[in-house]
Amino acid sequence: MNKTVGLALVTAFGFLAQPVLADGQIYECKVSNTRSQGNWLPEVLFIGHDRAAKKVIVSDPIILYFNDSQPVEGKVDTDNKKRITFTWRLRADANGQSANMAYRATYMKATGRLNISGSPLGFENRYTSSGKCEVKPLK
Repeated sequence: MNKTVGLALVTAFGFLAQPVLADGQIYECKVSNTRSQGNWLPEVLFIGHDRAAKKVIVSDPIILYFNDSQPVEGKVDTDNKKRITFTWRLRADANGQSANMAYRATYMKATGRLNISGSPLGFENRYTSSGKCEVKPLK
């Protein structure tokens, strides 16, 4: 898994360093208790957000595994004084089966806490966890 985490870092920073996100922020998050959630939630999560361009890029080991080592685009669902919530989708094909996963990550601005959830569309399953993020400006 460490190799995958390293690849997530390299891919996220390489992709996010492009000029399109030059004035944004990057959220580097560590998520706890992911194994108890069926391994559908990442141990590390990287979100790049450029407010001016209204662009969100998300990368984690799960995304890189199922999306040909490429991050995915996301959206800002909510952004206010207390929190910012990002959403994204991922198609996961494995062992002859596929699932379209819907993810949601909420960053609490005052505390740096993260709440994350993932749900396979069309099913009642919902995986949830929490963690902590460090926010850095992109230069």
